[in-house]
Amino acid sequence: MPYLGQRFGRYRIEEEIGAGGMGVVYRAYDEKLERDLAIKVLTPGALNDEAARKRFRNEARILSRLNHPCIQTIHDFDAFEGQDYLVSELVPGLSLDAHLRSGAVPEKEVVHLGFQLAQGLAAAHMAGVLHRDLKPANLRVTIDGRLKILDFGLATLSRDAVLTLSTTQTMATAPSGIAGTLPYMSPEQLLGEEVDHRSDIYSAGVVLFELATQRLPFNDSLVPKLTNAILHQAPPALKGLAPKLSIEFEHIVLKCLEKDPELRYQSAKELATDLRRLEATSSTVTVAPTPQKRLPVVGAAAVGALIVAAFLLWPRLTRNESEGTPSLRWEQLTNFDDSAEIPTLSRDGKLVAFLRGPGGFGNSTNMGQIWFKSLPEGEPFQLTKTPFRKQTISFAQDSSRVYFTQIEGPFAWNTYELPLLGGQEPKLFMANATGLSWISSDRVLFSTIRAGIHMKLSTSNAQPDR
Repeated sequence: MPYLGQRFGRYRIEEEIGAGGMGVVYRAYDEKLERDLAIKVLTPGALNDEAARKRFRNEARILSRLNHPCIQTIHDFDAFEGQDYLVSELVPGLSLDAHLRSGAVPEKEVVHLGFQLAQGLAAAHMAGVLHRDLKPANLRVTIDGRLKILDFGLATLSRDAVLTLSTTQTMATAPSGIAGTLPYMSPEQLLGEEVDHRSDIYSAGVVLFELATQRLPFNDSLVPKLTNAILHQAPPALKGLAPKLSIEFEHIVLKCLEKDPELRYQSAKELATDLRRLEATSSTVTVAPTPQKRLPVVGAAAVGALIVAAFLLWPRLTRNESEGTPSLRWEQLTNFDDSAEIPTLSRDGKLVAFLRGPGGFGNSTNMGQIWFKSLPEGEPFQLTKTPFRKQTISFAQDSSRVYFTQIEGPFAWNTYELPLLGGQEPKLFMANATGLSWISSDRVLFSTIRAGIHMKLSTSNAQPDR
């Protein structure tokens, strides 16, 4: 990670948050406007590749044409000491490939995400931009449920867009050869033919298929067999893989996956319309409020112990109509066969992190994994991969990271940091520290085993121990 701690103009590089074949993405701090941003730079191996630098500059120009809530916003493009860099909004949340690691996504949520994806694509296509590399890794869901399309590194302008521009020399058309990610490529893209917006619609169909079934429509590990399947075989029936999926949803996905572009949706707007119609129908017919019952006074403690052993609960005040006094009701937020404990709320009240483990209520070992979910209806997602003895959980001020204390010995309670971006391992944040409580973006309150309570000043915007 050669750029950590360096400054590109007014931007200070804080940490690496992603990498691809052509570029590396870092979280950076804009010292002028005092905000976190994302900076993408070329990989070291591409610095001397003029074709790669041309594609990188082309990505910036193409992104500058786009302005939509479902597309990552570009803020700046510049060079510093010979290094081109692209500055865009920092999108907190999880990429869809991270979501998939927790299992298939319920149809209702897939339809909602697909609707947003189709809206973003419609805006891009209206501007003459073809993404050409749609896949779960390039789609992220923010903490408030907004889908964002990322990484336009392989994007190009449609033929019609190029013909209408007077600046055709600065806006490149698609480079020769095949570009994209094989399992998500349309048949015409795979054959190296000229593609249009309907190729993106095919890729969107692959994404919807994968989200709903946790597998690709064509997933052979051998490239020749995979290529043959994409070109010649029909995708499997979705209901055969996930029987609970509706016939209407299957029809939409299979229409996206037609081999012949003429048989697919002819516009992303048309796809969005069908998904919105299905979403409205599902909400009207199948989604109903769950009846809430007050816990009886007698035996409430015993009942509560049984509930908390399996669920994380969200209490809310209701009004007792007969007496005009407030009372509590409970909304079930998770549904696991094992325990969910140590719930911790983010500062903005939109997220909850918790420990999920094999024990029951009061599990003295506190062994488990860190999970989180958005409130109240988001799906829970697992953040850690290795079970630890965890004691405390806390959120960063901006809700982009969680901190948890792991017991590693009688006098070794170490606090680790874990971004919510997905696909990252926890890293040591502070040794011999527990109970972190953020006072501001650069001050944190914590305690040590033998030396009491401390306040630490950060030397950077997010790493108080550096």
